[in-house]
Amino acid sequence: MEVLVNKVFENAIAYHDRLAVAYKNELLSYRALANATINFSYKLKELGATENNHIFISAVSKQETVVAYLAITLIGAVAVFLDKNATAELVEKLYAKIDGNLLLTDKKYSLSEKVKTASLHEMYEKAVNGKVHISYPHVDRDSERISEILFTSGTTGVPKGVMLSFRTISAVIMGDNNFNHHKKDDVLLIPTPLHHTLALRKLRTGLYNGCTCVLQNGFTFAKDLENNIIKYNCSAMECVPASFPIVEAQMKNRFSEIVGRLKLIEVGAGSLSENQKKKYVELLPKTKIICNYGASEVGGTVIFCNASNLIDNGLENALGKSDKQMASLKIVDCDYNEFSSTHDNPGRLMIEGDMVFSGYYKDEENTKKSLVNGGYLSNDLAYIKDGYICMLGRSDDLINVGGEKVYPVEIENAASQYHGIVECACVGIPDPEEITGQVPAIFVVKNDTYNEVEFMGFLKKQVTKYQLPKVIKYIEALPRNAMQKIDRKVLRTML
Repeated sequence: MEVLVNKVFENAIAYHDRLAVAYKNELLSYRALANATINFSYKLKELGATENNHIFISAVSKQETVVAYLAITLIGAVAVFLDKNATAELVEKLYAKIDGNLLLTDKKYSLSEKVKTASLHEMYEKAVNGKVHISYPHVDRDSERISEILFTSGTTGVPKGVMLSFRTISAVIMGDNNFNHHKKDDVLLIPTPLHHTLALRKLRTGLYNGCTCVLQNGFTFAKDLENNIIKYNCSAMECVPASFPIVEAQMKNRFSEIVGRLKLIEVGAGSLSENQKKKYVELLPKTKIICNYGASEVGGTVIFCNASNLIDNGLENALGKSDKQMASLKIVDCDYNEFSSTHDNPGRLMIEGDMVFSGYYKDEENTKKSLVNGGYLSNDLAYIKDGYICMLGRSDDLINVGGEKVYPVEIENAASQYHGIVECACVGIPDPEEITGQVPAIFVVKNDTYNEVEFMGFLKKQVTKYQLPKVIKYIEALPRNAMQKIDRKVLRTML
């Protein structure tokens, strides 16, 4: 079983001083990364860390997170990635839930004595300036052994702990390589949080291939983005959909010039609207824009598709050919049987393959709901058209209008084509007239050209009568979570 830390050691021997990880002006070569990893592992053992311990990392987007992650793997412990902005209350709950042994952080938490902490930055500084090694160890791991624990978004209650085995991690790296074909000369810009699968997948793949990984603390800071792309001559970037319009607005007429230097942009943790796909493919003609789909439960991305292909085929909400992905994808009914799905008769997306997770930590009930016959049963409704997986959103976002199924994403795609709409989001609310059960409500961020009468007239031509929003609410900006996904739960509470 291939273990990432072994590849880092191999790259240290093969590439010596090639830049491995950069953050602003802080640079770490593969040789320095390997040395720091070994020294950090010694520091962990001095703190009493042993095999199979659960070691939490407050995942700041800096080299120390990368070194700590590799060192935890080296000693045979489990890396538990924590949002660096997590509250003290949430940290306490997660630490207890996952049976934590150590928390590496520099945030000034007020935590109980049950939570053992150590300074991530201090340990990193000592590791970087410690002993220089001329040989590196080799570790063997059983493929089913747990390597990492990630947390779900946690929109309700305490987030679930997703257990990823070495089998999963290896499969995700191989899948990324098979599609994106990264070479050692690639420079990968990673501006998303390091506790999330999108960033971790790119980091793992980059280190595996001997690439340079450039870390950035946030994806909505155009100046940082510009500096990193130019300074490090970045060739690829992963980001979320919300970052495109924000960065474009900040860069103004330099967007195409700066972002267009990238050969590849992967968009995950959400989807670009159809208008956005067309717009950015035109603005960035020399950049391949890849639309991704994935989940923590499969270690990251399992569907890749070139945005240009989707536009050329006129496929809304599509994410890629079902037979050309890194996993086995199928649409199943309520009895988990595959069937011939259509837009009017969708099912839930089932993902099978080595990248499927091992279950939720100490949560048999939710594990049984999500792990079905060895596959991951997602909560996403989808159907297959011309071989493409077409997504209709989460099943719990479905709006039932008098028995008619209404998918928010379709209303949003139609509404976003109106010139006066900056962005919008749709949710279902109880019918005020108590006739149809639910009705669609739409939140609108408008610009100066918006006219409500004109907008509704436009929308009537785009959607059916029962899809028309019965409530329009104007808002300055849509509420989003840490990964910039629209938070529909917050929108519902606002209504």
